[in-house]
Amino acid sequence: MPRVKSDSYDTKRELIMDQAAQLFSDSGYPSARMMDIAKACDASKSMLYHYFPKKENILYAILIEHMEEVISEINGLVTGNYDAASLIGKFVNLFVQKTAKARARHLTAMMDVKYLPEEQQSDVIALEREIVKLAGNILRLANPKLPDREYNLYALMLIGTINSMDLWRNPEGRYTAEEMADIYTNIFANGFMNI
Repeated sequence: MPRVKSDSYDTKRELIMDQAAQLFSDSGYPSARMMDIAKACDASKSMLYHYFPKKENILYAILIEHMEEVISEINGLVTGNYDAASLIGKFVNLFVQKTAKARARHLTAMMDVKYLPEEQQSDVIALEREIVKLAGNILRLANPKLPDREYNLYALMLIGTINSMDLWRNPEGRYTAEEMADIYTNIFANGFMNI
């Protein structure tokens, strides 16, 4: 008979992923041990193993869930009715806010893919490519006169710039995530729309 999930299963799973992402981003994936993750969750190692048999399973779940959420939210933008400049602004704001709210998960997504087995890396890379493709589609809607081959290049430039923000911006520092989104939108939209 299959085991029934408790009502708190998803909540505990999310807690484990959040705490693990924080440990991975603070001390690096190789240094974080399952015992450290269990301690951060105020749980036993056996409870942790009930949810994730290995540390790489936690990393994989963090990366896949984070990227699938980003893809879902970008798809929601594409179905909206926005003018060109607003569309870029909405995309930038979505991306900046998503990374700010899940900073540890985002840093883990940028830094720790290399620690996954090759097959799992391929899954993550496929989602990364989907995000770039969707961003390219948004840029195409905003400025349809460029050669097709250039949209992914500009999408990579935009995403890379936003991603790097998590490496240097202090969340309690001078600029809020909202202010950074406005700065990125102004620079990128004004430049991109005039290419």
